[in-house]
Parts: sequence; C-alpha cells; structure tokens
Amino acid sequence: PGSVLGGNQHFPIATGAIVFGKPCPEQQLHSFQTAEKSFGIPHIRLGRKLAEMGIARPESGGRFYKLNKYIPTAVLNGVRSELAALVGAKEAAKSIGINYILLERLADQGLIKRYYESDQGSSYYRRRDVEDFIDGLRQLLRHPSPEIETVDISTAARLRGVMTAHVTDHILTHGITLYAASTHPVSFLEFRLQLDDLSRLKGRRREKIVSSAEVARALKVSRPT
Repeated sequence: PGSVLGGNQHFPIATGAIVFGKPCPEQQLHSFQTAEKSFGIPHIRLGRKLAEMGIARPESGGRFYKLNKYIPTAVLNGVRSELAALVGAKEAAKSIGINYILLERLADQGLIKRYYESDQGSSYYRRRDVEDFIDGLRQLLRHPSPEIETVDISTAARLRGVMTAHVTDHILTHGITLYAASTHPVSFLEFRLQLDDLSRLKGRRREKIVSSAEVARALKVSRPT
C-alpha cells in the first residue's frame, strides 16, 4: 500500500490503475487534461487561478498555461468550489438590475471586487460580493416622507455631471441617506436620494456648446468646410 500511495503522490496515476500489482485508490495529482475531464474546469480559467498560486505559468500571451508541477486533487476541489461561486459580468449585472458596463465601472471604482482582470480574459464576479454591495446601500435606507423629492442614483449622477460609479462611491463613503419604495430593494435602480445631499460632490465643469456656424466664424472658413 505504501508503494502505491508513494507513486500516486508523485505522478498523475488514474483511479483504479494497477501500480505494483495493486489498484490506485484515488488519483491525487492531475494534468490540465485530466483536471478538465474530472472536474469540468476549462483550461484558461484553471490556468489563471493556478498561475496565481505558482502552480502554472502563462504562455502565448496568456492564451495557454503550462504546469510547473502536477495539480493536487485538494487544490482542484478548492478551485472548483471557488469558480462555482463566480459569474460573468452580464449575469452579475442582471442580478442587481443594471447593465454590465455600469457593473464594470463600479468595479473600477473598487466598489465590487473583480476577478481575473487581464487584457486577455473576461471579468468574473462573486455572487456574494455583488449581494454585499447592494446590502451596503440598504444600510443607508430611511423611510421617505411624502414631501421629500428624490431621484435615482443614475439621474443624480447625470444632473451633477459625474459618473454613476463616482456618485455611488460618494454615497457609501459619506453615508448619504437613501430611500426606496421597497423595504428590501434588490435592484440598484430602486435606490433614490435627495439631490441636495450631493452638494459636497464636485462635478465636472461643463463646456460651453457652440454651433457649427460659430466655429466656422472663429476659424474664418465656410460652414460646409
């Protein structure tokens, strides 16, 4: 039994394979091929994670990965559990009622953690992190009075001349009071606030808009030119 176990700990020996006359009880090490077959983890997603752990390294600009050593089964179990909790940007965004572009901007602002950031790969999000972000907004909820005028966060951002993600960061940082029709909103779009509560938020200076005729006169050219 010791020799079977010892061989199984150094090379990717399949379960049931005969080693020194005895069947291997369980495969303990894996290559990329056996990992994908046994655990259902695509090469690229597994490679990125293993590269973070020093078990693999990227090649061909990150399109492929090469192992530095065989992958222990225990590591694959952990990676599979972690990846199962991750969803793509579109699915994560849909879960809180926004488009994926806004979700990416919220991640850029550091409000939601993004995984596998790279020029070659897609972004992934942990469901729990997205839920925690919405829960953070819920902590600021107050019951609105009928006389209070409120706007949704995106509208407030547009009126202040700043990005929605920047306004959201300001809300969470400064504990700006929020309102919602529901006592337990699940969509980002449900949260509202008083525009006056953003008085300390500095917006971008709006440039004066001029007509094509004014531009032509300034350049001393004809309007068609």
